[in-house]
Amino acid sequence: MGAVDRERAAIDALEVVGDVAGLEAYRPTVDPRLTLSGADNALYNFWRARDDAVKGLKAKAAEVGKAAWVTAHGSAHLKRAVGEGYDCQRLYVLERAAIEAPGFVVDFYGGAEWKERSCPSELALDACDAARELAPDRVNRGEPFVAWLTSAPRPVKVEEEYGYEEPFTPCEAVVLRDYLGKYDLVRVV
Repeated sequence: MGAVDRERAAIDALEVVGDVAGLEAYRPTVDPRLTLSGADNALYNFWRARDDAVKGLKAKAAEVGKAAWVTAHGSAHLKRAVGEGYDCQRLYVLERAAIEAPGFVVDFYGGAEWKERSCPSELALDACDAARELAPDRVNRGEPFVAWLTSAPRPVKVEEEYGYEEPFTPCEAVVLRDYLGKYDLVRVV
């Protein structure tokens, strides 16, 4: 068994047991000097295989988490639709955010832009403190945080708004990044 095959076997073993953290931390032992160029590059193939394994495990974990949350907290509509095999990702995210982070807007389409806020108001600091109570697991990552919102969150596509965007005045906001691994939550202060 060659070095590249041993790397692939190590990745497969971590994937089988569902060790996302182990996969993310795993580094190749393949000597980069032994690799070829282009698509045949063993190191490139290693990283692609590892990244694919991590994505697959995270997707499976997200689906399991979604199903458990829908069963425990979802509305009758969401439970029925998911029970009949519909994805319902948007409704799931909206319902979950409404419970877990009330007052925040889900930025589905990445419209929210912000800058660092140099001196937040007391009101913004209080809102940030309240958000820390909602998401204590994010505090060690520097979240939530107060930002100077320069562009409004976009919960619907611009096309759905007939191309018209409401005028927006920059303001303070509290931001939670990567909610459910994908969405930003924004609360205007």
